[in-house]
Amino acid sequence: MPPEVFNKLEYDYKFDVFSIGVILYTMLRCDFPFNGDNFDTLSFQIRKCEPNYHILKEAGVSDEVINLIKGLLNKDPEKRLTLDEALKHECFTKENNEIKNINLSKDEREYAL
Repeated sequence: MPPEVFNKLEYDYKFDVFSIGVILYTMLRCDFPFNGDNFDTLSFQIRKCEPNYHILKEAGVSDEVINLIKGLLNKDPEKRLTLDEALKHECFTKENNEIKNINLSKDEREYAL
């Protein structure tokens, strides 16, 4: 749940955007962005909303993907990415996803891009 739920504020579709950020972070790190031994500690971590992005960098996650996750997990729902903005993020652009130094046929390369 995003910080606005714990702060008892109204929420909208950006609730789901935050959830996508949590899922993406979890997939890349195999750990949750927010941890706590009990509900109070966990809710405090979510309200504070300061995941450890440095550990993603150490794991080899690109700056572009870390930037996307930061946008998805933005504490302020007004500043949080929309779904459309997330899908148009630089980490999904063809220029940033070119496959280099791999022996693929032209068809395989086009399919991968």
